[in-house]
Amino acid sequence: MIENIVEIRRINSDEAARLTRNMTLDDTGEKTMEFCLLMSTVMWAGFIRGELACLWGVIPPSLMSNQAYAWLNTQRSLRAMSLYS
Repeated sequence: MIENIVEIRRINSDEAARLTRNMTLDDTGEKTMEFCLLMSTVMWAGFIRGELACLWGVIPPSLMSNQAYAWLNTQRSLRAMSLYS
């Protein structure tokens, strides 16, 4: 049987808010994450063995723009989340 080790899922703002509740962030990080979740038009979550590894998304500078700012938040050292164990 092949085990799903890595999963990438597109998420909505409700799911992103739920996933970020357990993050350990300082005040600046918390405000930054709130801003990113509020302003992002598209977000994804990456999981390793079912554990949240990262969140990322894109924030357009305006609704009419064809460009975007990308952001990424990783949970802990991805090296510690071995794909081979």
